[in-house]
Amino acid sequence: EAAFRQVLTSHPDVAGVRYDLALCLSLQGKYEEALPEYDKFLDADPGKTQARKDYALALQKTGKLSDASRELELVLSDTPNDLDAALQLADIYTKQEDWQGAIPPLEKAAAGRPDDPAVQLTYGVALLKVGKSREAIAPLEKARELRPNDYDTLKALAAAYHHAGDEAKAREVLSSAAGAGGTK
Repeated sequence: EAAFRQVLTSHPDVAGVRYDLALCLSLQGKYEEALPEYDKFLDADPGKTQARKDYALALQKTGKLSDASRELELVLSDTPNDLDAALQLADIYTKQEDWQGAIPPLEKAAAGRPDDPAVQLTYGVALLKVGKSREAIAPLEKARELRPNDYDTLKALAAAYHHAGDEAKAREVLSSAAGAGGTK
């Protein structure tokens, strides 16, 4: 950290060093100190996607969730297939219980990571939370396929079937949850 600050003292316009300092501060958990360094770096070089994601993470860690989501939306507008940004944005929305906001990035993440049971489960739960029970079934079934004995997956899937009006399927899934012993 001291070395980066020393270089910036004599060469304040070296953007790469400013980014390195911001990263160094972030890695030490000094997110508040890192924020102005990210700001200055991104003012000088706004097209750096990784820096913008790192900045969004620092914003998220300091509780500035709306600013973090704005930065991630910028990343996704420039690089729409950035799954890491989509997952980070979905994480912010789910922590805020903004399930409607979480659906677009989760949909992108679920398509890009079809074999990730946590992504499939979260996407299914988000759909369920906004009343899209029938749509929730597919990602939840995929999550069950990937982790057949996961209690949270089975519970969400049973709820999706119940809210979609398929009580027999809901009971079947609940029975398998009981048979699985509710393992996670």
